[in-house]
Amino acid sequence: MINLINSIKLADYRRNEVYKDGKLLLSNFSESEQMLDLEKTKGNVQGAVEDFYRVKTNIKADPWNTYMQSGDSFETRDGKLLMFDFDWWPVPDMGGQPENWNEVFIYQLKGCNIACPFCFVDKFNNNGKVDHGAKYFTSEEIVDAFLKVRAEKKAQGVDINVFRASGGEPSLVPEQWLNGLKIFKERGLDSEVYFQSDTNLLTGTALESWMKDGNMDADVFKQIAEYKNFGLLSCFKGTDPVNFSENSGCNPEMFLEQFYSFNLLAKSGIKVYPHLVNPNPKTLEGFMDKLAKEYGDEMYGMVHIFSIGMYGSVKGRLERAGVDVEQKTQEWKDNNVRGQELLEEICQKRLGMGYKKMKRFEVIRDLF
Repeated sequence: MINLINSIKLADYRRNEVYKDGKLLLSNFSESEQMLDLEKTKGNVQGAVEDFYRVKTNIKADPWNTYMQSGDSFETRDGKLLMFDFDWWPVPDMGGQPENWNEVFIYQLKGCNIACPFCFVDKFNNNGKVDHGAKYFTSEEIVDAFLKVRAEKKAQGVDINVFRASGGEPSLVPEQWLNGLKIFKERGLDSEVYFQSDTNLLTGTALESWMKDGNMDADVFKQIAEYKNFGLLSCFKGTDPVNFSENSGCNPEMFLEQFYSFNLLAKSGIKVYPHLVNPNPKTLEGFMDKLAKEYGDEMYGMVHIFSIGMYGSVKGRLERAGVDVEQKTQEWKDNNVRGQELLEEICQKRLGMGYKKMKRFEVIRDLF
């Protein structure tokens, strides 16, 4: 019998592991299954402190010219690239063009409170343990590493203007977001460095309890929202309790925690970019209607369906569990394709425009 996760209880446990004395426990990429995947991509670098940092290009092709030449349709961008609109997030508030925000410096918090079968992070770099080369760092040390790598890449003609806190589950330690933002402002870099991060939307209840008991500043999210150079990817893990449980490893009863967490972050004023992974096509429309009822019709155009990749760590995890990898790959692909088709229909019906026709970075700017 599989033991299903209570994401709230595990969040309490993981936070105490990955955040000690104001320091963050970071994954060591060189000690991970991830490294094989990272070595396949261009632009990854060994960080300034051992192997705790990497650099990647968000969008592998330049979508800017395609969009500008079309004159009037955001949909003319390649469908796959539209899923990854990270390079557009800073534009409304920070200026410049998407290509100015395409190169990203990344560090990875070594702990998560759920267990998605398709997570590209191997189990060791999500376990909250000081093993496999993991090490604690202050936010200042991480920013210093970023600036060192940024200078090195600048000398090579590459501009890195995006700083990304990944995981694991970054929202276990929201302090890292606020600390990083403060440091960039103090150093006069808040107008040229954009801070991105993400959340699995399964920490909201835990976050509120930490704020109430004094374990975390009660105003932390309001303070973060004051910075224009911060954006947060929020990932819904399913469209119904069963779909959610299969995607997250959590008890189906935790399904509504996603909405609770999203509300906590969105109502604070943080720019939150919603994604949805591996939806159940049969329950997708009801899920979208629920979001729109709570947050407005804009949600129909703001949610992006995020495709799943068969990374090395994912394949190994599934094979060890006795799962037919080819069958699971096809299942995920079918759900993604059908989900996007349905969302196109839903957006046409509810908004009178196509899926991803709405420029969500502009909508989010106006909403928050």
